[in-house]
Amino acid sequence: MNLKYSMTSREIAELTGKLHKNVLADCEKMFNELKVQPVDFLDNYQDAKGEERKQYRLDRDLTMTLVTKYDTARRYAVVRRWRELEEQEAGRELIAQGEAQRGGGLKVLVLQVSQRGDLRNA
Repeated sequence: MNLKYSMTSREIAELTGKLHKNVLADCEKMFNELKVQPVDFLDNYQDAKGEERKQYRLDRDLTMTLVTKYDTARRYAVVRRWRELEEQEAGRELIAQGEAQRGGGLKVLVLQVSQRGDLRNA
């Protein structure tokens, strides 16, 4: 699954104070009601014992759909976390743009220096 932003059912459980098994059940009920395949969102993680366990990795729309049935404090915790994810990504994009611009400036400088060298040798 290639999601720009995602949130796992485990993270939702942590943010909302719900047991992960209950969040899994909520996800499965939601998938059934939306007529989507749970396998499309299935992800695995290793627990503290090193055993592989299932979790779901949800996009923003599914996360918001899931938590709208939760109480206000739980919804708010998830909304704040989504904002953090988006702000982190926006920061990474700005850094990448800055690096690209600096790299572009360096290419221009190298080209100018090499052109001057060519002119001297002419």
